[in-house]
Amino acid sequence: KHCKLSYKDAEHFKKTLDYRTFGEAETLEQLARTARILVDREEFNMDQKLNFIRYTIIRLEDYLDKFPKDIRAHLFLGDLYQSLITIDPFLVSKARDEFKAALELSPKNSRFILP
Repeated sequence: KHCKLSYKDAEHFKKTLDYRTFGEAETLEQLARTARILVDREEFNMDQKLNFIRYTIIRLEDYLDKFPKDIRAHLFLGDLYQSLITIDPFLVSKARDEFKAALELSPKNSRFILP
């Protein structure tokens, strides 16, 4: 039996992000973490999961359009893309691009070493 991902769950994030405050990056971090967790959770309906994940990707991409130097946002998006590789193997290049962008923004940070 599948659990339902409540419409209200996504609405809470949307409402918070619509405030466009200094906390936007932190909210996006939580949104990305939630989406990342959903990828591996079988008890949620696939359509609902994918809708939530798409929403998350759109919000992160929009944020990075405005703040392309936000290393953490690149890492969150890269991690989310990487977690989706089992669903869409072509996302490996998008994940790599995001990790590469983070590395280019902070080349001395050893956490960003790519294989």
